[in-house]
Amino acid sequence: MKNFIEITTQFKFVWSVFFTAAIMIYTIVSMILGNESMNLMVIWQLVGLSMIISLYHYLFFGELILNSVGIKLKIFMHLILCYVTLLIFCQLFHWLDMKKLKDLSIFTGSYLFLYIACIHSFYLYYKATGEELNQRLTAYKQNRNIK
Repeated sequence: MKNFIEITTQFKFVWSVFFTAAIMIYTIVSMILGNESMNLMVIWQLVGLSMIISLYHYLFFGELILNSVGIKLKIFMHLILCYVTLLIFCQLFHWLDMKKLKDLSIFTGSYLFLYIACIHSFYLYYKATGEELNQRLTAYKQNRNIK
């Protein structure tokens, strides 16, 4: 039961991060396009989208499956799967005119830029926290040896 609660808590955290990001991106793009309000149905669509992408994230990076696969391959597979999912949502909910090559290329470029920026920020975060934890562990070991 404890494992189920941990998994649920982690999933809700990742889901909230992706949902917040989706709302922020939608809001910024809507403002650029001159929209002043958000349709309630779009919120539910973003809830579903962020839930699916959170599931992908948890499956790829949650150490449940694909343990033997390298991180670079996991990131590449996650990038492709999320891109295809976004394209399906764009087509299904008419967020993007898929027939216009210009719109599709702007979407693809924006997606790649945001994905790479997010992966880079996660890398920097985990590197910084990992180094801090290593320093704490070293200090603890030194303290323990002194006593």
